[in-house]
Amino acid sequence: MPTLTTGIFRTWFAMGEPAAALQLAGWLFILVCMLIVAEQFARRGQRFNPLSRQRQVVRPRLMGWQGWIACGLCLLPVLLGLVLPLLALFGMALTVGQTPFNSTFLTLIGNSIWVASIAAVICAAAAVWLAYAERLYPKPLLRGGVRVATLGYAVPGLVLAVALMLPMTSLDKWIATQLRDVFEIRWGLLLTGTSAALIFVYVARFLTVAFNSTQAGLTQIHPQFDAAARSLGQSPRGVLRRVHLPLLRPAILTGLLLVFIDVMKELPATLILRPFNFETLATWVYRYAADERLAEASTAALVIVLVSLVPTWLLTLSRRDDEI
Repeated sequence: MPTLTTGIFRTWFAMGEPAAALQLAGWLFILVCMLIVAEQFARRGQRFNPLSRQRQVVRPRLMGWQGWIACGLCLLPVLLGLVLPLLALFGMALTVGQTPFNSTFLTLIGNSIWVASIAAVICAAAAVWLAYAERLYPKPLLRGGVRVATLGYAVPGLVLAVALMLPMTSLDKWIATQLRDVFEIRWGLLLTGTSAALIFVYVARFLTVAFNSTQAGLTQIHPQFDAAARSLGQSPRGVLRRVHLPLLRPAILTGLLLVFIDVMKELPATLILRPFNFETLATWVYRYAADERLAEASTAALVIVLVSLVPTWLLTLSRRDDEI
């Protein structure tokens, strides 16, 4: 079924018309902004009203056939969405798929983990900076700037890649020209010729994930902690380093791992902005899947799932420790 996203991709790659692709991306971006504004107006005025009496919620305990039905309904999405596809990929990887221990696959895994780790660390640091700045200076202008900075998750990665491709290319050419004419240094394209542009789009795309996690953790810290630390002579930077960062460690780790998982499986932006001879697991799977060689793509797809399960397991352990 054709959509705007697939239309942008085909216009850029198949038809070779970047101007038309930019127009489609612009219309899609306007549509997304209209939906976000409509959602904000729909939620305007909503508040949480405290209960007059604090009563402990009594959870009903299902017994017998009701318990088995509830358990089966809860396990059904896991079986259909994870277990069965994982078993199918594992079977194809054993019979037809390529071995994951050759140099090509190790390079793919290294590239994927490299860009995902760098983007996750930058997103986590930027999320702490934005959330703490909004806490210190809750002005409408600053809040608006933070909302704009975290708008990328609502925009498809393909739209961001297409929109930023031409500006980054122009900036890259200008930098290369200045380095050549002024310093007589020929380094080539520093942004689009390396993974820097790719990481930049990843940060713009997934900063919202890290910011939401960090902001949720920061709202749970009472402002009296800030006032007490400031009364003892701490600067805002000292309050962040000595008070907030130790308390925000689980929230920051959660956002970092979520960004890592999202980057590992990101495909559209990677296809457009990846430098030459730079492949990730997602692009490798797409290359074989586009040629209808699904069995040969099973090994890379299985590695994506297994690598993404490690941060998921770490998130589960961290949340379990917090509950204990």
